[in-house]
This record gives sequence, structure tokens and C-alpha cells, in this order.
Amino acid sequence: MRWFHIRKADIDRQPRDTFERYGVPTMQAMAATTNYFQHKGQDVCVRDVLDSLLPWLVEQCDRTETKETWSRAMEIGITLIVLAELVLSILIFRNQK
Repeated sequence: MRWFHIRKADIDRQPRDTFERYGVPTMQAMAATTNYFQHKGQDVCVRDVLDSLLPWLVEQCDRTETKETWSRAMEIGITLIVLAELVLSILIFRNQK
């Protein structure tokens, strides 16, 4: 579970923009193969940018994990609040008789 710290990839803005344009699933698939992609109008082999791509993928996974952790915490919190409200409603109903 990751609550706060996201490992920020220390890469240039241009490759980051290209990676974000293609998206995480596409870049993961490309990292698993030796495909080419377009960067600034040129074909670039994934093998040549792995030093930038892999830290960026770690950053994106950290972001996703942080969002999932906070969403799960919110769901648990909401469930507990609803449960407490239900228990209080039952107690108030019983005391009114």
C-alpha cells in the first residue's frame, strides 16, 4: 500500500510528453518487445529509451497504487460511517418504545 510517496521519474520533458501521449498500456507493451514509436517525427526504438521509459512506468504505477490505496481507505471509512449511523438508528428506535 502506497499512501503518499510517489517515486518521480527524473527524465526530460520531451520523452515524458511522448510517453504520456501513448499511455501506460501501450508503453508497457512496447517495453516488452522491440517496437518503434514516433517521437518528434522520428522512429525511435524502445530499447534506446529504456533508461527514461522504465522510471516513468514506475512513476505511473506508483500513482495508480496511491489512488487505489486512498480509494480503498475512503470506501472503508464510508462503510464505517454508514454502519455507525445504522447502529445509532437502531438504538434510537429501540429507546423510543
